[in-house]
Amino acid sequence: MQRSPRSGKAGIYVVLALLAVGTVLAVLAKSHRASRSPEPSLPPAAVQPAAPTPPAAPPPEAPQATAILKGRVLFTGAEIPVRKQMDVTKDKEACECDVRDGARKPTKLDESLVVDAGSKGIANAVI
Repeated sequence: MQRSPRSGKAGIYVVLALLAVGTVLAVLAKSHRASRSPEPSLPPAAVQPAAPTPPAAPPPEAPQATAILKGRVLFTGAEIPVRKQMDVTKDKEACECDVRDGARKPTKLDESLVVDAGSKGIANAVI
């Protein structure tokens, strides 16, 4: 069997290509290992003792005095706003709606601002 002159050169190129790839991989692996922080190595039988736990914080002290805060929120405008009727379009059975004036459409009064006509106090206010 006779070899062609080109088959010898092809084999050399394959060997050179494999050497180049191996060299690149070795350099990359070495640089990757160098970039990681070194892990401490312990002998296999060595066990590190657990860190001591800090003492528990003392319980909070009970308050020495309490106070009661009272107040009233008053409407200072000249005219007390009239509550508007809102049409209920969802969950008609669940809401506590009034059917007014024989209408079939349930309505509910707007509760965004409720003012008592006598005292001008605003309902549902939090101090």
